[in-house]
Amino acid sequence: MWNRVWLGLLGLSAIPLLAAQKADDYKITKLPGIDVGELDFTQYAGVLKIADEFILFLDKFFDIFPHLRKHDMYLAGESYAGTYIPYFASKMLELNKQKKAEYNIRGVAIGNGWISPVHQYNAYYDFSVRHNLLTDEWKTLASKQLKKCQEILVTQDVITVKECEHVLQSVLESSTHTKDGQKYCINQYDIRLKDEESPACGQSWPYELEDMTTYLRLPALKSAIHADAQALGWSECTFNVQRELGGDKSVPAYNLLPGLLQEIPVLLYSGEYDLICNTLGTEYLISNLTWNGEKGFQAAERTNWFIDDKLAGHYTEARNLTFVLIKDGSHMVPYDRPIETLDMINRFMGVGDNVVNGLPSRVGQYKAASKTSAKPTEASATVTTSTPAGDKVTNNDAESTETNSTAKEDSSASVDSLAKYRSWGVPALAIVTLLAAIFACCWYCSKKTPKESNAPFAWLRGFFGKDKRAKKLRLDDQDDTNELDELVVETPTLFAAEDDSDEEHTRHKTAQFAIADDDDDADDFDDFADWHEESTPLKKDLLLGYPDLFYFFSFYTASAPRMIGVDEILKRRFLELIKSVQPAGRWKLVVVDSLSLKILNSACKMYDILEENVTLVENIEKPRQPYPSVEAVYILTPCIESCTRLVDDFSRDDGPMYAAAHVHFINGLDNAVFTDFTRKLKATGADKYIQSLKEMYVDFLVREQSVYTLDDERKFHTLFGNDSSSGGGNRSSSASKIESHLEDMAKQVLCMCVTLGENPLIRYHRPLDVQGTINRNIPWHLAKLVQAELDNFCKINPEFPPPRDPPLPRGTVILLDRTIDPISPFLHEFTYQAMIADLLKNEETAAGLKYSYEYTQEDGTSKDQEITLNDQDTVYTSIRHMHIAGTTEKLIEEFNAFTTENKSATGGQNSVRSLNDMKQVIANLPQFQEMKTKFSAHMTIASDCMTEFTKQNLETIGLIEQNMACGETPEGSVPKHLVDELVPILDDPYTSQMIKTRLIMLWIATSDKVDTEELQLLLAHARLDQEYKDAIENLSLLGVQLSKSANKQGEKTKKDKKKRESVASQQDVPFDLSRYVPVVKRVVEGHVKETIDQSLFPLLRVAEPESLRRDSTHTRKQAAPKPPSGPPIIIFIAGGMTYSEMRSAYELSETFDREVYIGSTHLITPDKFVNNLSTLDKRPPPPKSVVPPYTTNIHTAAPPRTTSSSETPVPSNSSRVSGHKLLGKW
Repeated sequence: MWNRVWLGLLGLSAIPLLAAQKADDYKITKLPGIDVGELDFTQYAGVLKIADEFILFLDKFFDIFPHLRKHDMYLAGESYAGTYIPYFASKMLELNKQKKAEYNIRGVAIGNGWISPVHQYNAYYDFSVRHNLLTDEWKTLASKQLKKCQEILVTQDVITVKECEHVLQSVLESSTHTKDGQKYCINQYDIRLKDEESPACGQSWPYELEDMTTYLRLPALKSAIHADAQALGWSECTFNVQRELGGDKSVPAYNLLPGLLQEIPVLLYSGEYDLICNTLGTEYLISNLTWNGEKGFQAAERTNWFIDDKLAGHYTEARNLTFVLIKDGSHMVPYDRPIETLDMINRFMGVGDNVVNGLPSRVGQYKAASKTSAKPTEASATVTTSTPAGDKVTNNDAESTETNSTAKEDSSASVDSLAKYRSWGVPALAIVTLLAAIFACCWYCSKKTPKESNAPFAWLRGFFGKDKRAKKLRLDDQDDTNELDELVVETPTLFAAEDDSDEEHTRHKTAQFAIADDDDDADDFDDFADWHEESTPLKKDLLLGYPDLFYFFSFYTASAPRMIGVDEILKRRFLELIKSVQPAGRWKLVVVDSLSLKILNSACKMYDILEENVTLVENIEKPRQPYPSVEAVYILTPCIESCTRLVDDFSRDDGPMYAAAHVHFINGLDNAVFTDFTRKLKATGADKYIQSLKEMYVDFLVREQSVYTLDDERKFHTLFGNDSSSGGGNRSSSASKIESHLEDMAKQVLCMCVTLGENPLIRYHRPLDVQGTINRNIPWHLAKLVQAELDNFCKINPEFPPPRDPPLPRGTVILLDRTIDPISPFLHEFTYQAMIADLLKNEETAAGLKYSYEYTQEDGTSKDQEITLNDQDTVYTSIRHMHIAGTTEKLIEEFNAFTTENKSATGGQNSVRSLNDMKQVIANLPQFQEMKTKFSAHMTIASDCMTEFTKQNLETIGLIEQNMACGETPEGSVPKHLVDELVPILDDPYTSQMIKTRLIMLWIATSDKVDTEELQLLLAHARLDQEYKDAIENLSLLGVQLSKSANKQGEKTKKDKKKRESVASQQDVPFDLSRYVPVVKRVVEGHVKETIDQSLFPLLRVAEPESLRRDSTHTRKQAAPKPPSGPPIIIFIAGGMTYSEMRSAYELSETFDREVYIGSTHLITPDKFVNNLSTLDKRPPPPKSVVPPYTTNIHTAAPPRTTSSSETPVPSNSSRVSGHKLLGKW
């Protein structure tokens, strides 16, 4: 018998010298006097069946304890017990009426109950908005999900609706934040707790039950309660309970409440801060419930409830129904508010003398307890709100300003205190059923975690592992090495396929999506239709004779309207890909691996995917539940590990995981991988499930609308480290390794070109004094490899590139590496975005820069808040490339415009003149939450930046940096005493070692000749630790001496002071601290103006005369965005890209009215760059496997699979021939 029986009273822990006993999740095989064989605790058809079994249990219980039969009986429980208790009580009353039994039932109490799903689901959104749990973007998603939920609830009256639980998932995901590499979220059972590990979000709470776990696993205890001797022990939460007591298809319990209220009193209570079964849901239920002749509470008002003259909550009572809101309560009210719970239960049962645990208690001014209710005589102020159904609910949560506090337990109470308690009224028996508070955790966990009942000891998984925080349990499937831990969204199962109607379906899986722009303009993509994604598939007989295997390519196949961000293009590609799969059953799943998921994260939001009839997003590396009647869209990395896992999905002994597979690889398949993959498909018979096989060419991450990366910081060490660090001292080995990395980069640059629909010309940087080693010729080697990839792709796909409308010449890829400009990474940049990245503690994620800040609330107190800075924040995008001085002016200007437009709302507030003025005004504008959040965030961030600017003395330091970088002062003179200016700063103990190191390295990089004595002098004054000295030594590995002319070699001019002055005069440089122009910008300017030095930046191939690409048959359906004035420019920097270079791409795009995209292996900040340099002469750490190595079959439903010697996986890099090259040979 899977059971949770608690004999005693709610709040029992508050009673002196009395301890509550718990027995949870034991399989009771023998009870004295009871033949367990009579009880069938499996295969429940619904709640009615469970009620019958409960009656049988109760009768057997009274057979053993007949003296208890005549006592007053109350049924009480919490959470999911709200579904069962009304059924149990109704059954007992029915048997009483039929004279078949005589149960002395006097009332029922349900806390935070799951009684009425229709009202609770509606309350998720309202409760979250009331408590500011939803950000604006998640609020939009949640409202859409709620609308879908409401449509389903009109036609379904059941206990659980899978589609509706998306709303709760959005709330949890909206609260997700990262700290020290760990993702955290709010506790769904107590929203005040914000440091719960994601995706558990409180499932293992409360953590103090660890001691209870130890106690309840004692062999003596198991023997005493006749538990199964073979059982491993009690568990706080196990999914077997949900499996054995699954009644989700039954009618919700709120339908039974009117009948119960005619017979017995009912107490409903809610903890103030519970989310999962929150108080609004109960209030909505009551306001829409008709009982004893009237609907809702009518004129009854909430009355204050006090313990020791401290506000404990609010009472509302009418016609046998009592509702109590418990202040500072959570989902488990008896756990964290034991005294209040005890007093509430005493009042409900009519025992006690208005004293609880020695403390006086009262409801209003009325002091006499009533068996059913205490009549309120002191009415409090009310606030009227409306329910979704239009009924009014009285609510005066703000009616009292008294401070809430918890009374102190009297641990030293005497035996007399216990005797006094026992003298209170008639002894009462409260049976808190097996479905009480802890069952809520099991119920919710079962929806989120894979069913692992077939695996040995699967029911124990996830709740015994200790976390790094004391006494904190965590889910076992949170793999720290997996990218799913970076951005987690709980994606619930939505579908109910006809063939799956009887399957277990209350499970949620973990998926991950980044935040991308939701404002899709369909018209922007009208012109893509002419080069359709579904290009001609290969003939079936070419695929090694597989009759049912289709293999063809998927790349961006349309005539693109110009001046559009790569983020929008990539997002559209993914959505069109998923939309193109239209199974007969409508619903489908998406299966990804760790790398493809990161790419998907960078382009799409979670609800973008769900809108395309996707019910679930799974990670192929994780254990998953089979859905054999649902088709799956696979988006995978073309590696042996993911291919092998795909084969496993359709060669299981228990049958295929899914009905069919539509497979898409993010890049081209290598020859060796494809050969091994197809052989395994045919050998296992899995080939018959593969409906399509495509290559997408999307192997890169989008960071912003004009920025992309390869997300591989380790390539910096491989490309620029010395022989000992990258090749173990073997020069040929080092060159081979660099060549391998360059080949990978070339394939990814190809992906960017294909995504943009470009077959570009290639321009690269060729230093004139290079000795010939590969890591001093990186752009040239990379250029040759990219050209080979483009040639091969165009040969296989003769229709590529697509026609342009309007027609344009070929674009250009400009290939550079980090040696082009060793100055930019060290400079302090004083534009808004760069200052945030450099000066403030933030986290770089696929969704953008995450920053935590403190803001002032309406009551004057401070609160921590987290914001993600990305393209969806229009205020951020409007100021991110502005100088910090202009940023503050812009914020104040926009805020004054707002206050002018809303004079009545702001009370005629005069224009603000500073950020502090803005803070004061915003704190008094509670009705403009969205505006408050936006302006509060950016004014706080701007203020923090200015604080660091002053604290770090950056006005003085920045001026010296600019003088060194530009080779001249603001007045145009050559700085002659740089060393003398640096010494006082290096001597200053308040200057950080990082800033000192940056200054010295900048001095080295900008000096025509480094004087050894001067360098030693600077180092002596700086007093640097060894790691910073190593960084300075390793600067030579970047070929700093080659970069002396880099800042002046973009155009065909002489390097003299006169030219520098003329260049400076041409630039719009309003600030002395922002004079330096990144080399990347100068190079592109020279390219566009056709003044670039061809000897330093040659084209790999001379451009042949060509007609403009035009689609003569194309007819525009809609007016396109403003077309560019020239072909696009794609910049790629091997070895890292700075924020100033990213800014330059936007400025170039605006200046020359054309698309300019910039990308690199990774993003760098000055601190990160220095840290990387410090280890450049050392062997880098082994690469972290993006896609975990394949070991064995991970499906818990299938037995382990043995790999034969003939199926030994081939190395992923065993061949450098892409899948499309293999196709070319065919």
